[in-house]
Parts: sequence; structure tokens; C-alpha cells
Amino acid sequence: MMSAQDKYSYIHERVFEEVTDLQGYNFRPHKMETSGDYEATEIEPGEYSFGITRSRLYVSGDENTRGLYEVNNTVPTNYGYKLTLLNPRNPANRGHLKVIVNKYMEAEAVIFKKESKASETIFHIPDAPKPLLKQEKKYFTNLGATAVEDADSLWGMTFYPYIRVDQSAGLQGRLYQADSTSITFEEVITIKEKKKKKKKKRKSKKRKKKEKKEAEEVSDEVPTSENSEEAATENENEATTGEEEENIEALKPEEEEVVVKRKIIKEYFVKIRSILKFEDGTVENKVWTFPVKEIQEREDEGAGKQEERFQLAIKTKGKKEIYLYLNGDRTVSSFEADGMLYLMRGH
Repeated sequence: MMSAQDKYSYIHERVFEEVTDLQGYNFRPHKMETSGDYEATEIEPGEYSFGITRSRLYVSGDENTRGLYEVNNTVPTNYGYKLTLLNPRNPANRGHLKVIVNKYMEAEAVIFKKESKASETIFHIPDAPKPLLKQEKKYFTNLGATAVEDADSLWGMTFYPYIRVDQSAGLQGRLYQADSTSITFEEVITIKEKKKKKKKKRKSKKRKKKEKKEAEEVSDEVPTSENSEEAATENENEATTGEEEENIEALKPEEEEVVVKRKIIKEYFVKIRSILKFEDGTVENKVWTFPVKEIQEREDEGAGKQEERFQLAIKTKGKKEIYLYLNGDRTVSSFEADGMLYLMRGH
């Protein structure tokens, strides 16, 4: 994060509501202005950068600026925040970094002073180009944009975070569309079929005819003697034929009936995907999969509508817990897993 990068950091990228929001962030300005200059000078992306950690300030720039500086303290001010820089060799020789924020608590500039005798240099943070703003607003998941009514409604949803925070290292970095970072709640339905053969007795033709005859309605017409004789003859012939057919049927094997039993299995997963770029130039399309066992919802009743009020604690089969945080209006705010915190656009 501290090395030179080919992109500027933009004003809209991060909201600094608290001192801790600065930790791990890297400012990459596009213009610099020193005392006595009448206008700001443009600088290349990554030519100057200011990376803030809990106790240090990493500065990239010219030979008079770059270095590693100890942060003595960080305090809020009427213009934003002030980091007091300490020289371990000479504690009396102190510098500072001022972070200038607007009414939305977004950083518009940083003012750097290396030491007591040095002059201040103003570094301006650029506005993002409008086409980029429009594109990112459409791509990333924005605060207040996606509501989650309950845990069951999560399945099938995908979120695209804007900032990733490594909580153990205390570093945070912008995510870009090229990183393809996403958080997906996936439901997998599997249908298993088990076929079983069951023997079924075949009915003889005599039995079938008997059942059919019993089911027929009896006619109200009184038969004549002539008809009675014909009927008797037919019945006698039928009885003889039936016996022969029954004997034939007895020699035939029993039928086999196939019984199909279906079992529906539902499984739930949370998947985090991101394209990782390493220092040696290699790229890896990485996917982390968390099988879900159950989800419990917790509520911070003291939180407001635009604060993280609900926590969906997702218990995995590996006995880990990962968390999805919702604001008071139940819209997605952030996601936490394996020491990584993913923030939606607008933080």
C-alpha cells in the first residue's frame, strides 16, 4: 500500500468521521503548493503519497520529503485532523500532517511539515472524473442502497465492497472494478434420486373380467327365455375360456414396479472472490468459501438509522463466525471475515 501507485486517491473515496478512520489509509494527491508559489503544481500519480498507520507516517516523494515519521498523537480539529510528528533523535523538533476535510468529512487536502524549521506544503486531493463516479456508483454496493429484510432473504444476493481493511496489519485500500471483489450468499439445491424395484402380482384375465363385470351397472330390462339361453351358453363358454387363461397366467412371472424416492438437500455458502496482484507481477483469482451452519441476528438498540444497528452472525461449519452488518434501516453497511473488513461505498 505504501509503494508508489499509478492512481490518485479521490475526495469521495472515504469518509473520515473518526480518528481511527485515518489508520491504514494512503493519500495520493495530484497537486502540490508550497509557500510563496502562486499556483499549485501538478504531480504524477504516486509521486507523493502519505500512508498513515497507528504509530507511523510513511511519506513518498522527493529527497527532502520522503521518509518514515513517528506519530506522537492524532487529534480532531476544526479543519479536520492533526498528526503531530516526532523525531526520535530530537524530540523538540516536531513536524505535523494536517488532514483538511469538507462538510461531508471527506479529505480535500493534506498539509505536510517535516520539522519545526521547515515550511508547510499543501497537497491537494483530486475530484474523481464524472464518468468514473457514474461508473463506480453503478458497479459498487452503495450505503443505503441494498436492504436485507431477514436472514432468509440473503440467499442469491451479491455485494461489491469499495474498501478492504486488513484489521491485523491496520491497513486499508481502495478496491477497483479490475479487482472483481464480491461477496456472494449462495444456496445450492441438490436432488438425489434412489430407484428401488418392487415385485407386483399380475392379475389374471379372469379376475380382470370379473372386476369389470362387477363394476358395470345392471340393466333394468327383463331378459327373455331366448336371451337367457344365449346368456347361459356364453357364460359357460366364458367360464371355460377363463380357466384356460388363468392357467396360462399362472405360468407368467410377476411384474416389477420401479419406485423412485427423491431427497432434496439444501446447502448454503458465503463466497468471497477477489483478484489478487502480487509484488512479482503474478495474478491469482482467489475464492474463499464458507459453508453456513446457521445465522443469528443481534441488535444494538442504541444505534441510529444510519449506524450499524444489526449484526448477522453467520456460523460456519468450521466453527468460525463471519459477520454482515446492517444499518438501522437494514441496508448493508459492511462485512467481516478472517480478519478482513469490507466496507460498502460511502464509508
